[in-house]
Amino acid sequence: MKLIESAYLAISVLDREGNVVAFAAFEDYPQGMRGMIDDKHFNLWEHWFHKALSSTDLNALNTLWLSYFVAGGSISYKDQHHPFKKILQTVYSSTPEVIGILFLSSKCIQDCF
Repeated sequence: MKLIESAYLAISVLDREGNVVAFAAFEDYPQGMRGMIDDKHFNLWEHWFHKALSSTDLNALNTLWLSYFVAGGSISYKDQHHPFKKILQTVYSSTPEVIGILFLSSKCIQDCF
């Protein structure tokens, strides 16, 4: 419940019967950056990001970070991209200032796919 209540943006996708088939939570800072998750350091990712990718287009005012996504229920594994696409469409339509959605993953994420 804390994830839903404290997320910058939380979106659920429902099927025709009203059952939740997907959920995503977004924050305005990346999860998991050690030593930077407190009220004073939410935008310290900008320095790291700009240095690593040489990009200055994305910043704390126009970027959201996907912190959690889950899909299931009546949605098959091969069709999970449909609710995810709907979630992204909802993010961009409800927050027009957002130009980027990012996801911070560890190097071991390759083992999952």
